[in-house]
Amino acid sequence: CRDVSCGKMKRWWMWLVSLNLVALVISLATLGRRTSCAPLGLRATAVNVTPPAAVPVMPPVPPVPPVPTAPPEVAPQVPVAQVDSTLASDCGGETRFVVEPCAELMADAAHRFDEIYARQSWGSRVQELGTHTKSGLGSDMKGAFDWITGLTKFFNQNPELQTIADIPSGDMGWQMAVRHLNTAKLYFGGDIAKTVAEDNAKRYRTHENKILQHWDLFSCGVPKWSTTCNSTKNSFDVIMIRDAFQHIAISKVQQILRKVILNSGAKWFITSSYPATDTLRTDPYGCSSNENLFCSKGAMPGGDGGWYPIALDCAPFRLPSPAFKTASHSTFKIENDFLYIYKIDDALKDAVLKMKPCPSFASTKPTPIAAIAATQMRPPQFAGSFSRFRNPR
Repeated sequence: CRDVSCGKMKRWWMWLVSLNLVALVISLATLGRRTSCAPLGLRATAVNVTPPAAVPVMPPVPPVPPVPTAPPEVAPQVPVAQVDSTLASDCGGETRFVVEPCAELMADAAHRFDEIYARQSWGSRVQELGTHTKSGLGSDMKGAFDWITGLTKFFNQNPELQTIADIPSGDMGWQMAVRHLNTAKLYFGGDIAKTVAEDNAKRYRTHENKILQHWDLFSCGVPKWSTTCNSTKNSFDVIMIRDAFQHIAISKVQQILRKVILNSGAKWFITSSYPATDTLRTDPYGCSSNENLFCSKGAMPGGDGGWYPIALDCAPFRLPSPAFKTASHSTFKIENDFLYIYKIDDALKDAVLKMKPCPSFASTKPTPIAAIAATQMRPPQFAGSFSRFRNPR
């Protein structure tokens, strides 16, 4: 190209090439500063870059010892059905509690009370919780409510009492509501009604801390317990006789008291009693001056199973004041009897030793159960007066 325009184009082309070469040199120089070397021999001027200071490594922190704290409060252990190791130290295998069966139990008396249960002569009621008792209105959860609360308070104050004999136990419509009776080392429940005792044993057959047997305090006496590892006879800590004396001839009651207080070896005696102001007494303010009033009222010449308001404060008993006393039915009004808890001490033993036996009364033909059920043992209705009350077991 020889014209002028062609020369100008060549000059512009040379300028563009030169500018590109300059840009390329600058780029390579800049890259050389960021890398260890630059291509094409265009190494950048070295830049003294101070390396970052090393982060000092801290030595490991020793573990902080735990702050000592007070040990947590341990809840008291619930007593379980187990045998004292001192009693089973030489025994291998399973150990169980044992109460020898009563061979002297009176068949006629047992049959009489079996018939009372069969006829439901003391009353029967299906409870709100679905349980059913034939031992009478005083022996369901309502009728025994104040006994449940009273015994719970007593055993909470005396948790060391771990063996209890409850005679008669009835059909056990309320006892297991008392936690201590259910969880004590040994609970013995005996009843003169054979069908009732057998039914109790069947219902609680898996409870290793319970023995439920056919038993009568008058003919069998107070039971003793042992184990399958040790035949030594041991006394129960507590003997409980609830709502029974008022259905038994008073001469028998005196003999039972002697066995319980003087010969059982027990530490406590729990029972029920009517107040000295009961309407059968000639003196409305205390025990009657008639020494034989209750000996005649409680003679039961027609046989056990009737009712009279026995008062252990009065003749022929005259027992001292109990260590604990509360109304048996203050919450749900049924009767005016009381829960008495005696400590078996010298004062109580002395009173029993001084107790005069009741004179004997002529025996008659036993009263038919049907007649008793229609008169003396009709379930009571609370009406403010206790003169006609008949206390079921």
